[in-house]
Amino acid sequence: METQAYTIAALLGRYIFVILAFLIFVQAILEIRKASGYNNSENLATLNWKKQKIVYELNQENTIGRRISNDVVIKSPYFKGRHFKLYLDCGEWIIVPYKNRDVSINNYLIEGKTQIQDDDVIIIGKERLTFNINPDEYEEEDDA
Repeated sequence: METQAYTIAALLGRYIFVILAFLIFVQAILEIRKASGYNNSENLATLNWKKQKIVYELNQENTIGRRISNDVVIKSPYFKGRHFKLYLDCGEWIIVPYKNRDVSINNYLIEGKTQIQDDDVIIIGKERLTFNINPDEYEEEDDA
């Protein structure tokens, strides 16, 4: 009876180990892809955080906040875990604050879904992010 229980426990342990190893492997692959900037679309726009000298590349749909699960992670005490969403809709960029989060565009506090333009400044507390559309095109123009 003891050997049968031991055999069953060992078998379950192996399956649990394999499943956990697989989940850890998948999570590691996802983190590597995210850290390397992998995305299915081209760089459509950027957020430039000049204070920290960081430029974040944006896709068609982006969540922005302090939490690691966001597409754009900004480690600042002024940002909430998930602060706002920034996405492309029919050729127009839209910003939507989550819940009751304060988001200002060019010093105007926004409420709900708002269109954002090239070179607009997004203000969260004392942090300022400059939004730029198609930055590669602007770099080429500057070189000419």
